[in-house]
Amino acid sequence: MTTAVLGVAAVLAAVAWARDQSDANAHALNLAIGAALAMGLTLLAIGPGTIFPIVLLLAPAWSSFVSFLGVWLGFAATWRWRRPRNRNPT
Repeated sequence: MTTAVLGVAAVLAAVAWARDQSDANAHALNLAIGAALAMGLTLLAIGPGTIFPIVLLLAPAWSSFVSFLGVWLGFAATWRWRRPRNRNPT
């Protein structure tokens, strides 16, 4: 569920707000940091369980991968309309 939501959010961020590839990467980094922060705050609020510390180590890497994959796919899908065109060829 979290992976699907992050993937959709990443594609939407790239399609709706990214102006160029570096801007899309910044959106992906924001999503990944937000997911890691939410996991850290959950650990702080409920305390460590038996599996949550292991998940806290692996999940930021996975959420980063999903976020960057989503923005790259979203940006690639709209790249054709974003690239500058030479309207006055000589």
